[in-house]
Amino acid sequence: MRLRVVRAAPRHPTSPPHRLRRYGRQYQVFQLLVMAYETDPDNFSHITALMQQLQEYGNPPADIIRELAPGLELSPDGMPQLPNMGPGLPGMPMGVPGACAIQ
Repeated sequence: MRLRVVRAAPRHPTSPPHRLRRYGRQYQVFQLLVMAYETDPDNFSHITALMQQLQEYGNPPADIIRELAPGLELSPDGMPQLPNMGPGLPGMPMGVPGACAIQ
């Protein structure tokens, strides 16, 4: 499987330097994740660790999300709005920060 690699920083040159640094670190981890998928796709523990590290940097820039998924609505905090998805899975906490089922 070949993953599409996207640019790291938003197109807006007015982004604060701290945000650009975060996007840069996020991009570096993303590159490692792509390499892991391409060279060792069965190494689940390494891929999972990279995904968790990537999540620490938050959501990617909204303009990249819009480029990859035109028409996808984003909430003010950058989360995708998925209409008609229902209330979620039974027993899963909804809208509780830090309540991820994968720890």
